[in-house]
Amino acid sequence: MGQPAVPRPPDFLVHLRRTQHAVRTLLDSELAPTGLTLPQYAVLGELQWRSGSSASELARALGVTAQTMNVLVSGLETSGLVDRSPHEAHGRIIRVHLTRQGRAALKRGLRLARAVEDGALSCRRAGHPRDPHRLKAPSDLHPRRGGRLQHEW
Repeated sequence: MGQPAVPRPPDFLVHLRRTQHAVRTLLDSELAPTGLTLPQYAVLGELQWRSGSSASELARALGVTAQTMNVLVSGLETSGLVDRSPHEAHGRIIRVHLTRQGRAALKRGLRLARAVEDGALSCRRAGHPRDPHRLKAPSDLHPRRGGRLQHEW
């Protein structure tokens, strides 16, 4: 008797997951010199659009636990990138806001993230018009070389 056939995983979803992992790894490496982690960058980005959100609201928006968000927000506050203040009507709710330093850090991070995004979305063949529905293969996303982000994608 032969072994039962193992169902083949959905190729698209596997490719998407590998690409997500490659982009995450590259973003982590690009953000490192700024002192930001990718989760911290994500919190700053969310606050750009949802200033005054509570940590619980941020956690739901970013798909992390409230405990994880509290650790992230505490670290960002210690670094001077966000500040917290009590909600005007509900004293137990603490609102989170970007500081001037936080906006500057987000701006630096955004430049780096856009370069990574542009690279991930660029088409693999020279001369092919950009198509936002095509992603580079994970193996085509290169980490930093010589202190510069590779733009040969």
